[in-house]
Amino acid sequence: MSAKTPQNPTPKSKIDTESTHKINPEIRSKTNSKIHLENQQKIQPKNHWKGTKMPPKVVLVSSLLLSAIIITANYTVQFKIGSTPLTFGALTYPFSFLLLDVLSEKYGKQEVVKVLFLGLLIAFYPSYFASTPQIALASIIAFCVSQPLDVVIFYTLKTYAPRHWWLRNGGSTLSAQFIDTIVFFCVAFWAVQSVGESLQMALADYCIKAMVSLANTPIFYLLAIRAKRIWRNIT
Repeated sequence: MSAKTPQNPTPKSKIDTESTHKINPEIRSKTNSKIHLENQQKIQPKNHWKGTKMPPKVVLVSSLLLSAIIITANYTVQFKIGSTPLTFGALTYPFSFLLLDVLSEKYGKQEVVKVLFLGLLIAFYPSYFASTPQIALASIIAFCVSQPLDVVIFYTLKTYAPRHWWLRNGGSTLSAQFIDTIVFFCVAFWAVQSVGESLQMALADYCIKAMVSLANTPIFYLLAIRAKRIWRNIT
């Protein structure tokens, strides 16, 4: 009597794979959709334009600080450093860009713009009496052009190069300050001195602002990148 030849059992892994494909087509479809969505999110840059809402007390304190910087810069820009074309305003005004960049790293664009224009509103009348009307007007025009530009460039670089914090800080500040300096000196000293003298002062002023801004980079890193506990305590 001949023994029956045992049949080879189907491997367990093959059974599991076939049962998964047959039993869970809906789960497999959802998994694929989830993976596709995650891949799309990795490819598309994160939108930083709408960020955290700024608490009222942070808006108030930041606006007062920004207005103090503007008033100080508008007053000290009238005084030259020795016999050079440099002004003391170049030493103080870059801190306004530093303040806005620190806020931009934490909060959304609309919140930062709110601080920007509230600070300008507070500084308007003190600046008018702290300097000549022409300098006050030049400051307002330059501020309204350069500071929003700084915010836009900062958020654009943050969106497309989020890891390069030094690029958005330095790139936005240096670009906006260049426009600010040219606009300010052309308007502030129009019909007061020659265009050549104004441009010479503007170039010297911008060089000082650029150096101060670059020196502020470590401060930006400490306040905006590293010191997360500070923000939590404030908010």
